[in-house]
Amino acid sequence: MTAMTMTLETMACRVESILGHWQAALETAEQGVQICPKYGPLWFVLLRQAEKLHGAAAVKEYAPSAIASICSELHWKIHFEVATACSRQGALPQCRQSIGRAALQCPRHLRWKVWLLAARAELWEGSADACRRLLAQARIDAPSRMQVAVCLERARTEEFLGNLKGTRVAFGEAHACEGHDWKAHLLTSVD
Repeated sequence: MTAMTMTLETMACRVESILGHWQAALETAEQGVQICPKYGPLWFVLLRQAEKLHGAAAVKEYAPSAIASICSELHWKIHFEVATACSRQGALPQCRQSIGRAALQCPRHLRWKVWLLAARAELWEGSADACRRLLAQARIDAPSRMQVAVCLERARTEEFLGNLKGTRVAFGEAHACEGHDWKAHLLTSVD
């Protein structure tokens, strides 16, 4: 199978999903990974479709096969997908376990994304202090061009927690970031 064929398979799955044909999308993805198990993008589509249809347990079931098939550079992302699914289902212990695996295997320049996911999971679990510590770690690990994204996430978190002073401080930090983007201006003007 050529990469172009697998790209078409991936797009076919996405179209089926957009149309609400989740079972057809999952079946197409399953067939695709049987034909070309090393094609990572199709595994990620499969994991998302499995979650839509069967929840986090299905994502956890597919994860070992995905890890055994795709290149090792993407293993962290499989763990990230499992953590995301567990977080959405409210399974914090499994989410934390997968976050830990993702953080250990993730390239340093992307680790901040893992900390953001962990912060969101902790926030939904009601642990504001843990969330804030994880956001601080995300800010430390984020490349300079992504610092603004972490600051904006912190602002949203503080707003969610009802801490308007903390929200303003985080917006101020977002404005001070190197190469801050339009979102910092837009979100601040709404405030």
